[in-house]
Amino acid sequence: NLILFIIFCLFSLAIFHLQAYRGLILVLFFILWFIDRAIAQQYYNKTSNKFLVSLKITDHNLYLRQYLPKGQTIDLEFDRAQIKETAIFPRTLYSDGFQAEIKQCWQVILFLQDETDLLVDEQTTPEKALKKAKILAKALETPIIFLESEGNHPYATRELSPVSKENTNTIQLESKNNKYHLYSQWRIRDTWQLFKQILVRSGFLIFVIISTNFMVRFGGILDAFITPFFSQQQAVIYWPSITQWFSIKFDLETYLELGLAIGIIIFQGAKISRSQHIYLDQSLLKYYVGRHKQGQLKTPEIEAIILISEPDLMVLIFAKNQALTIDALPNPSAHREIVKKLEFALNQRG
Repeated sequence: NLILFIIFCLFSLAIFHLQAYRGLILVLFFILWFIDRAIAQQYYNKTSNKFLVSLKITDHNLYLRQYLPKGQTIDLEFDRAQIKETAIFPRTLYSDGFQAEIKQCWQVILFLQDETDLLVDEQTTPEKALKKAKILAKALETPIIFLESEGNHPYATRELSPVSKENTNTIQLESKNNKYHLYSQWRIRDTWQLFKQILVRSGFLIFVIISTNFMVRFGGILDAFITPFFSQQQAVIYWPSITQWFSIKFDLETYLELGLAIGIIIFQGAKISRSQHIYLDQSLLKYYVGRHKQGQLKTPEIEAIILISEPDLMVLIFAKNQALTIDALPNPSAHREIVKKLEFALNQRG
C-alpha cells in the first residue's frame, strides 16, 4: 500500500506540472481504455482461448478431461454417486488493465457431495447454458439449479424474498380481456439506485475526469510542501491554506470536462431510466425497453421465471430453447415484484 501511495504521489506531481496538457492526458487515458477493451474482446473471442473440456459418462463413473492452452490435459475421474447437482452461474468477464466490463458468460458447474465444484462448460447465453445443463442432468440424474437465485421453481436455490412495502407499486399490472401489461416506473426514491447503475455502466469515464482533476490538486499540495526543501535559498516551508489547496479554478478545459461528465450522466440516466414493458396474452410474451422490442417468447412454452441475485440482479424468463433477461429495474424489490406479478398473470391465463 505504501508503494502504491508513493506511485500515486509521483503521478500527481507529474500531472500537476503537466496540467497545461490535462486535456491530452484525458484523451490518452481514454485511448488506453479503448485499447484495453479491444485486446480483451479479441482474447475472449478467440476459439483457442475458449474453455475446453470433454466428458465421458458411464453407468458408474464420470471421466473429465480439461484441455490447457499449451496442449496439456488434466484427467479426473469421479464416482457418479459423488455428483450432487448441476449448477449454472453467470460470470462477468473484465479486461486486465482497467477492469472494463467486456461481456457475460454462463458457466455450467457440477457440484459434488462435498461441495467441490467442477467447471465443465461456458456458454454465451443462459438458454444455451440451460440446454447443456439439461443434457448433463439427464445423463447424471441430478437436479438443475441456478446459483444465488430466488423463485418458485426447482431451478431456484431459495424461495422468492418478500417485496418491501414501500416498493410494492414499482411494477404496475394492468389486465383486459385476458391480456396483461406489466411495466416499471421510476420514482424519486429510486434516484440513488439510478445513479448507482450509471456509475456501474460509465464509471470509468467519470472516474478518469474526477481523478485527473483531483491529482492536479493533490499534486499542487505536494509541490507546495516539497519545493522549499530543494530550493537553493534558505528553506522556508509555505503552507497554503485549506481554501487555497482545494479552490477550483474554472478554465475552459474544466468546463469541457465538467460538461462531458454531466453529459455522460444524463445520457446513461436517460438510457437506464426508460420504462420496461411486458405484454402477455395467450400466445406471446413480448418484452420492450422504451419503444424498442427486446424479444418475445411463446407463452405456452414458458417453463420458469427466476431471479438471479448475484453478481448482478436480473430476472430470467425461460421458454423452449429461448430466454429473456430483464435487468436495470428501479430497485431490488422491483425485480422480485415483476417475478411475482408475471407468475400471477401466467396463472390467471390458465
